[in-house]
Amino acid sequence: MSVTRRLAALAVGAGLLLAGCGGSGGGAALPKDEWVQRVNAMCREQLEKWTDIEEPTSLGEALGYFDELLADSRAYSEAFEELGPPAGDERRYREALEQDKRGVELLEDVVEALRAQDGPRLQRLIEELDALGAEGAALARELGADDCARSPTSEGLR
Repeated sequence: MSVTRRLAALAVGAGLLLAGCGGSGGGAALPKDEWVQRVNAMCREQLEKWTDIEEPTSLGEALGYFDELLADSRAYSEAFEELGPPAGDERRYREALEQDKRGVELLEDVVEALRAQDGPRLQRLIEELDALGAEGAALARELGADDCARSPTSEGLR
């Protein structure tokens, strides 16, 4: 798998975790089963959208791709913010908020490193996104948001 494709898959996976777990809410907590249904539906929708995006083949395309991915991640995080934590899982939800902040920072760093054409930094970011993705997938599963733990690969969904 190319470095661009791997970075894209990791970033998309992190974006799904951001979308599925981000936010602070403001109203009464949704019942856990309703929260899980809504979060999983939103993650499936975003995953389908991102798997339809063609793999970047040039630096210019990669910059556009990651700019779009970052904007989408922010927009979906805002949408999920309205959900707030599921009833009974406030602690894990707060952990997800911290991952949300870190994930957005990493995606911002990816765009910056691509613009600077900084290969060593991109490699470090790949490693950080990989670790964040694994942690986030485990957290999403703990919250019952299994569809938010999935990520696209060159072979499709895993």
